[in-house]
Amino acid sequence: MKRIDYVEPIPLNRLALGAIHQYVKGKAVYNHGLLIEAFEEALCRYLKVKHCLCVNSGTTGLMLAIKALGLKGEVIVPSYSFCGTVHPLAWNGITPRFIDIDSKTFNLDLNQVKRNITPRTSAILAVHMYGNPCDVEALGALAKKHGLKLIFDAAHAFGSRYKGRLLGAFGDLEVFSLQTTKVLTVLEGGFISTNQESVYKKLFLLRRQGNRGDGNCVDVGLNARMHPLAAAMGLAGLKVIDKNIQKRRKLGECYYSLLSKIPGITLQEINKFADYIYQDIILLVDDDVFGLSRDALACQLEKRGISTRKYYHPPVHRYSCYSHLKTPSPLKVTDHVADNIVCLPFYSSMSFGDIEYICQTIRKIQSNHAAKSIKQRVRT
Repeated sequence: MKRIDYVEPIPLNRLALGAIHQYVKGKAVYNHGLLIEAFEEALCRYLKVKHCLCVNSGTTGLMLAIKALGLKGEVIVPSYSFCGTVHPLAWNGITPRFIDIDSKTFNLDLNQVKRNITPRTSAILAVHMYGNPCDVEALGALAKKHGLKLIFDAAHAFGSRYKGRLLGAFGDLEVFSLQTTKVLTVLEGGFISTNQESVYKKLFLLRRQGNRGDGNCVDVGLNARMHPLAAAMGLAGLKVIDKNIQKRRKLGECYYSLLSKIPGITLQEINKFADYIYQDIILLVDDDVFGLSRDALACQLEKRGISTRKYYHPPVHRYSCYSHLKTPSPLKVTDHVADNIVCLPFYSSMSFGDIEYICQTIRKIQSNHAAKSIKQRVRT
């Protein structure tokens, strides 16, 4: 039986392997900070942003970002996201104010953002969900009007563009993940991008445990530094990133073309101003039309060797650790999307043949179920 895993093998190309070998073989090990600085400078050039600060994970990056911006009280945030979006708020003593998402883009619902700004609100933490850019201009205008900080969780979004501009320079800062499933990966790591000098200086200090360099800690920071081997991998990955993104877009467009023809399947609507990297291929399953529930479809695909994920189920507001918080209003769209979404295998090294096989399999599963349903109705 054909087997298609959800996650691709780690892409250790010859450039990455060469960089790692150069690091471990000699004197370079004593100059590990230079590799990280070189990666940060390369990221700045690529994204056309003034400052990038590498960290050991996207979650840690958000923890530092929230502290650097001096946030207090409440922060507006989607519940439909990875826990790493919300946990950094709690770690900083801030109350997440969960609000609903748009039913088509799965990004923050702007009307809900407007309705939920209170005197306790200090910031908006928006997520470019699955790499699909938020309406950064509308969110920026709203934050400015109310004197709020604006953070973008860009964990999924390296390489995505909004009106021709690469994400990375919007809001007060953006935080990226470079974990194994991302378009640019260093196995485990992330970085923060900002155009604000004062914010960058604060982040730089916090990343080294608040130590200003003379042994005296002037703030309570973390050891959040990226490993130099990760930086070496990142530098190698940047050299081929545009080629990978171009291939990924072609593969994603193929997926969308084939899946859009299947009744009962809804695909994420991409921002009309976006150049999208197709970080993930996600299906919203309407069991009344499709004939099977999301869970039943995932089970049938697994039996046929196709691995899937249910991102993000359950949504964060239903986690036990946040059960003490009351949502300001029912998160109907969030609950519906989380309970009916399934993510298909997708990565840059995938073949068009594998994509066609997956889509054909979904069609066959639906057809077989429909045929069984007809036979059952005839018998009764």
